[in-house]
Parts: sequence; structure tokens; C-alpha cells
Amino acid sequence: MHTDTFTLAVGLAKRGSAGLPPIIKATYAFEVIWAVAAALLFLWILCRLTILPIKATPRGPYVLLAFTSLCAAIAFVLSAVPFEVNMPTDVYLKTMMSSAFICDVSRALGPAVILWLLHIRGQVFGNSKPGYTSSNSARIWKRGVDWSFVAITFIALISFHAYNLAKNLELVYHGINYETYLEYQKIMTRMRHATTALIFLLAINITGAVLLLRVTQKRAKYSDPVVTRLLVAAVPFVLLAAVVWLIFDIVHAVARIYNQEGNISFVILDGLAQVGTLTAIASTIGLHKQTQTHLSDSSSNLVRPSSAPNQEI
Repeated sequence: MHTDTFTLAVGLAKRGSAGLPPIIKATYAFEVIWAVAAALLFLWILCRLTILPIKATPRGPYVLLAFTSLCAAIAFVLSAVPFEVNMPTDVYLKTMMSSAFICDVSRALGPAVILWLLHIRGQVFGNSKPGYTSSNSARIWKRGVDWSFVAITFIALISFHAYNLAKNLELVYHGINYETYLEYQKIMTRMRHATTALIFLLAINITGAVLLLRVTQKRAKYSDPVVTRLLVAAVPFVLLAAVVWLIFDIVHAVARIYNQEGNISFVILDGLAQVGTLTAIASTIGLHKQTQTHLSDSSSNLVRPSSAPNQEI
């Protein structure tokens, strides 16, 4: 759901779904698809957390993941509702902005869950391999940097959409001249560039943290299926989300136009990136126990050679 949809489709709020162009109906369909996928993922996470023993899986990151999935589902539903329900223009704008605000929660908390899991796995790795303390994921300063990055990105997203809402409400209620509109657009463009840069840097931070921890574990001959799954499954979707934002930001800045084809492309790619990231993270729920089993097997293998001579004596 792209914020410039508001200026593109203000008039659509008073039209029924039967009068919408096919491409708008297709956009609505993809919003519904992503909403259903996120809702099913939310239910699946709750079921998995209920079945698995408490000691086998850390609860904190996955409770946050469930909340993030629920926010994504609500955001997609709110984004699709105006296509089916006739409503005043100001209500339409507020509904779409509510969708954008809730979606911002999903965009910020998804990467936060990955970083939280990296902090946990880095600490487990450091306790298991004391000689390999170079893993930055377990360090306090790295945690502070990660959470600060997430918080700043979230604030930038919220500020961007709040300013966009103020601009559109001003346009609907009072009307603005062309010079004022251009001034609004200049500020919006700068805020969009800053938000895109933060999203891209956050994706690079996550990618680098996962790669660094995995390489350090590999040197220590340590098997961690959680980190491996994050690297193989979650990181590509995180990078996809950042690249999508970057491409659409560049296209919008260069072409200075926004059409329905661009909107549906953003809905498809951004929805795929969000749902794909959350699904990839959810797939690590049952892998923590496997790591613990691997560690216990390794410990027992190390004990047997030392105990064997004692038995012979």
C-alpha cells in the first residue's frame, strides 16, 4: 500500500466496486490475499507456541512476531475496505492512513524480531563457545544500535504518513493553491528519501549481522539452524522490501508521476516482502530445540573419551 494512493484515488471512495477499473479490483484482490495470508500466519504462530514446550523455544520474539502478523493482516484489510464500501472522502483518507500507520508497525517490528533472535542466538553461541567472543550480536552496544535503528525507522515511517495525512486533509477541507501544493510535495519527497534510506540501511544492518554471526559460527564448527534459516529465508525478503522501497522512491522522484500500474506493483511486491519475511521468521520456531539437542550430543561425545580410561583402570 503506497501512500501516494491517497492523492491518486480520492474520488474512488464514493464509487462502488462494480464501477472500479479492473486494475483497481486486482489491487484490492491482492490486498485481500495478503490479509488472509498474514491472518493464517498469526493463527499458526499461536498454535505452534501452544504446542511447543516453554523451554524449547524463546517466547518473547515469537509473541512479538504474532503481534506483527496481526498488525499486517489488519493493515491489509483496512487498505482493501475502501474499495468495497462507499464512504466520504475524508473517512476514506483516514481509513487508508490508519492502514498505513498499522503497516508501519509491521514494517518496523518484522526486522526487530530478526535482530532479537540474533541477539539470543549470539548469546547462546557465546556461552557454548567462550573462545569465540567476536560475535557482535551478543554485545550490549550492538543491541543498543539495533534497537535505536528500529526506533528511528519507525518514527520516520510514522512521521512520513502523518505529514501525508495532514497534506491530504488540507487539500480536502480547505483546498490549497499550486505553489503550496508544490511545497508540500518537496517536503514529502525529502521525507520519503530519508525513510527509504533508513529502511535500506536497516536491511543492510540485518544482512551484515546475520552473515557475521553465521561466518563466526562456521569457523567454530558450530551448527545453528535458526541463524541458517534466517540467512537463507528471511534475509532475501528483507532485502526485497528495501529494494522495492528504493526503486519506487527513485521512479517517483525521477518521473514525478504515480499511476495505478505502479500502485498494484508496489502492493504485490511489498506484500510479498512483508508476508515472506514474517513466514521465514516463523519457520524458525521449532529449530531452537534442535540446536539444544545438537549441543547436548556434542557435549556427551566430548565426555566419553575421558571416561573410558577411568573404566579400564
